[in-house]
Amino acid sequence: MPKKTIQERFREKVDTTNLSGCWNWKGSKDRQGYGQIIIDGKAYKAHRLSVMLVRGDIPKGYVVMHKCDNPSCCRPSHLTVGTYQDNAQDKIKKGRQGAKFSNLTKLTKQEISEIGVLLAEGRACSIIAERYKVSRSTIFCIERNKTWVHQ
Repeated sequence: MPKKTIQERFREKVDTTNLSGCWNWKGSKDRQGYGQIIIDGKAYKAHRLSVMLVRGDIPKGYVVMHKCDNPSCCRPSHLTVGTYQDNAQDKIKKGRQGAKFSNLTKLTKQEISEIGVLLAEGRACSIIAERYKVSRSTIFCIERNKTWVHQ
C-alpha cells in the first residue's frame, strides 16, 4: 500500500461538516485546543499546516491567526498570517487579552519582532532570555502569545 500524502493525512483529521463553517481538527490537540500532527518526525500545528498546504511556507517570525477564534479550526479561509504584534492587537480588539498584561514588559516592538524571528529559527528560550535580559518564562509567553502587548 502506498504511503499517504501529507494532504491525505491532513484531510483525514479534519471535520468539514460543522455548520458554523469551521473545519475542526479531529486528531491530537494541545492543552490550548490547537490541532497537532507529526510529519516526517516533525510536529506541526494543524492550522499552520493548513495554511502551508494552501499558500506555501509561512515567513519566519510570523504566526497564523484564527479569524473565527476557534483554535481547533483548520479552514484556510478562517486563517490569516500576521506578526506577533498583529496577533496581540487582534486579541485586544476581540477582548481576549487582558489589559493587565500590557505593562509587564520592558521589551520594545522591535525587540519582540526580533524575538519572534529567533523563536521561528528554533533558538532556545534561555539563550534569547539572556540576550534580552528577561526571564525564560517571558520568552515562553511571547512564543505562546500569552502576555506581550505593544500599545
